[in-house]
Amino acid sequence: LFLIPMADQPSFFYMGNPIPIWTHDAGLYGNYANRLADGISLPFIAEYMPGFLLYGLSKLFGITHDSGLFWFSAFLPSLIVVPIVLIGKLHGKVWMGVLAGLLCSSVLGYYTRSHLGYYDTDILNLLFPTCMVYGMMLLIKGFDKTGLAILLGSSYLFGLWYHSFEAITLGLLGGYMLYVLVFERQKTLHYAAFCIAFVVFLPLGLGIKFALMIGLGVMAFLFWQKVPYYYAILAMALGAIGGLLVFDISALYARALDYISTSRYLDSPTGLKFYNTLNIVSEAKGLSFEAWGEKMANHLYLAIAAGVGYLYLCFKERTFLLFLPLFALGIASMEIGARFSYYGVVPFAFGLAFLGVGLGFKLDYKFYKPLLGGASIVLVLFFGFKVFEYSDKKTPVFNQSDLEVINKLQEREPFILAWWDYGWPLWYYANASTII
Repeated sequence: LFLIPMADQPSFFYMGNPIPIWTHDAGLYGNYANRLADGISLPFIAEYMPGFLLYGLSKLFGITHDSGLFWFSAFLPSLIVVPIVLIGKLHGKVWMGVLAGLLCSSVLGYYTRSHLGYYDTDILNLLFPTCMVYGMMLLIKGFDKTGLAILLGSSYLFGLWYHSFEAITLGLLGGYMLYVLVFERQKTLHYAAFCIAFVVFLPLGLGIKFALMIGLGVMAFLFWQKVPYYYAILAMALGAIGGLLVFDISALYARALDYISTSRYLDSPTGLKFYNTLNIVSEAKGLSFEAWGEKMANHLYLAIAAGVGYLYLCFKERTFLLFLPLFALGIASMEIGARFSYYGVVPFAFGLAFLGVGLGFKLDYKFYKPLLGGASIVLVLFFGFKVFEYSDKKTPVFNQSDLEVINKLQEREPFILAWWDYGWPLWYYANASTII
């Protein structure tokens, strides 16, 4: 659907290939991949991880970084359907999972951050939290080894991938522990899983974290299940207190203030005032009720229905309460910023899918089942239309004529003066430093 309108726009192609960068941040990670290809060593940390992934996958498949930036941006986010379908299967509702996967991957709140050419951390930023919830659900359902492995593995990978993973991970783990204390408090393995997952916050090297999580996971199965649950709660509480003493929350607080702050200017220690560029970044601004509905379910009325459907699903299958932190973040995006709507699309998709398929399986009247099934098909087609409508309006950061000029600059200019938002794409295309 994204390629169809592109075919009628020659300016979206350069030297016979699709222009690779359709979001400014992609230029940064493409630049990191180019550095790695040139033999420059970069730290193996979250800040550079999308560059490492682009470099590694491009080398594995024998393609250029241009092609990788364009095509991987759509392939990697589509993996979100895997845990969604598995969650549906775990609850005996495979088709609900299939429909939820289709809806989630084509809702504007997700699609606008996961289409071709949108190479950014968001291509995997929802996959790992969804896998974390799936691991928690497996532990609750009694699939202990698989659940613990998926929960710990996705927590570790999320911390490895995203430099601002802390708030989402804390929210999900906090919701998990609250659920356990209310409904599952006598199963001690839950407390072990919670404590081991907290290792990702410790100021340790990646290798040490990995080895520690593996070792503690093995010990949990050997010894922890024999511990009375009230001792496990005490140990978890002491561990949480110790973790708070070690974990520096100032960076997390400062990051939150970046989005919450609405001041026009930022003060510096020298007394100078700098314009707050977040005032012109659309994703950092709140959403109107109608715009929020478009993000969450492609239409306000559908978003309301999806929210109601999710809450009813939680009533029927209480393990879906584990998605409540992401659901709340999606609702809060009306105030704290449009980008956070992205995190709420999975529970909203499950809510719609439950109304369309899962609920239909519970009805006794044969008339309603084909009716709800037909409505689900219409819903998928409507979502596809919204995707096409968005794609028809989308343009790359630089088009063909822009790249022709940039290539000339690359031959003679070591520095380029540019507005701040174009710095990273210029790094990639011109291989030149920028002055903001």
